[in-house]
Amino acid sequence: MSELKSHFVIGTIAPFSHVPPVIELSLALLTHTSDLCISVILHINNLENSQNLIKNQGVSDDVKGRIKLVPVGEKREWNDVNSSYMDVVYKGGEGYAGVLLGSAPWPHPSIFIYDAAGFFWITVKSKVEENLPHLKPPRLVAYSPLPIGEILYLAGEEKNGSLRFLEKALEDYPEVKNAPQVNLLQGGLDESNPDINSQAAFLIKFTEAYKACVFESDRLLEIPGYAPFYSFESWSLEIDWSSIAEIAWTQYLQGWQSCVSLPETWITCFPASVLEPKALDAIRQDEYFTGGGKKEVIELGWYERKPKDDWGLGVKEFLNKQKDKSVVYVSFGTLVNAGPTLPALFDLLEETKTPYIYACGKQKHSLPQHIKDTLELSEKEGICIAPDWVDQVGVLSHKAISCFVSHCGANSAVEGVEAGVPIISWGRRGDQVMLASQIHSSGLGIELLQHRTGHSVGKEVAHRKGIVIHGTQDELKEEVRNALEIVKGPEGEEMRKRAKALSRKMDEKRKGEWLDNIKKFGLYGRD
Repeated sequence: MSELKSHFVIGTIAPFSHVPPVIELSLALLTHTSDLCISVILHINNLENSQNLIKNQGVSDDVKGRIKLVPVGEKREWNDVNSSYMDVVYKGGEGYAGVLLGSAPWPHPSIFIYDAAGFFWITVKSKVEENLPHLKPPRLVAYSPLPIGEILYLAGEEKNGSLRFLEKALEDYPEVKNAPQVNLLQGGLDESNPDINSQAAFLIKFTEAYKACVFESDRLLEIPGYAPFYSFESWSLEIDWSSIAEIAWTQYLQGWQSCVSLPETWITCFPASVLEPKALDAIRQDEYFTGGGKKEVIELGWYERKPKDDWGLGVKEFLNKQKDKSVVYVSFGTLVNAGPTLPALFDLLEETKTPYIYACGKQKHSLPQHIKDTLELSEKEGICIAPDWVDQVGVLSHKAISCFVSHCGANSAVEGVEAGVPIISWGRRGDQVMLASQIHSSGLGIELLQHRTGHSVGKEVAHRKGIVIHGTQDELKEEVRNALEIVKGPEGEEMRKRAKALSRKMDEKRKGEWLDNIKKFGLYGRD
């Protein structure tokens, strides 16, 4: 082992999908920078999976010895993301202090990299360092696991399609705009406060303001390289306005907008130069993110993911029995929220006797009874398998897969493109909606719209004129039927060709530009 000269610390957040890219990035940096070591602070729920990823990634023992996982928080149910997230908020400082005080024999950390969706790390870092004034504070770098279009939408310049227009829009609600809204995060109404009626009135006004200005607004937003969309389209679902988690989204937005100018550099592992090049160009000149081009946004690449030996219970056997391009693979990510029209999808697959795999993510027990019954019938007929877990990369690589019905989370969207599989996109909120639209407009798949509910019903979408959202099972069933027919035909072959071309482009970048950037960033901060 070389003499260690540099030490990076990475602060992650709890959602499962955010952590593997960080581990992959760390291993790449360590592989190409022999005197670097990295400490990764993560929720304890993500510890085992991260350990397995390190073990099975094919890196040397030397590299494995230069990455340290620092777990924080307590074991939670796998789908209790809110509690896990708050664990990291409250316990992340202990993990960071432990790294600073116990770094020996490794060098004192020089760089602190935080997941930008966990902007609380900026405050945590500052508070810990205030209590350790004898130690030199590491420099601050932001890492984004999200598509560039999404972070421009959250916190970029208004000309880049950002929600910063809210500053002016809320002027009609001065009591909301100027209120100390952080109190909302403490659980809503404080029943010990004698002025509870005043609190309730404020929460109602607060909700009305944000509904009018964002969630139900038909303001047209245009992110560079993306199809235009109305503001309300980012929430294509029913919103529970009694939920503090939903109200707290506004705090999340404010956190993003107040913090994006603080890091000295941004890094990303989303393949933006391949899938959203105009958005990448825009953020590199964005006043809030880079001071108009004075700071770097470094694309470090998307790491190739290869099939595991185990694809899930019975999965390989099922696929090997099917004809080429005959199986529909269905997955809505770690936390399924596909909406009330979801039964239409499974009804259609059963009626047409289409073979399918449903990656239900340990959530079969919570599905509506009608879907459970349909799955049971399809399984008995031998046209379906619905295991708790599948190796998605492995499944998508199999020649029997016809298409991928996906919620279009960032990881899933890129894995589908890498596999050269047409994506039937079912985006429900935020970056899922944006990526679903991008998949459609790029000719990589088909965007479903009739699953949308809430304020979208009865409205026309901005980027596909003439289509009105009805949000019924019958409308969705016909939409899915048409999509499946398209991917079976000549246009489906064209989608596969386009995806394969982008996959080859990513592979070229891994061996060229992205590799050069990894080597360069591994030396970052050495004054």
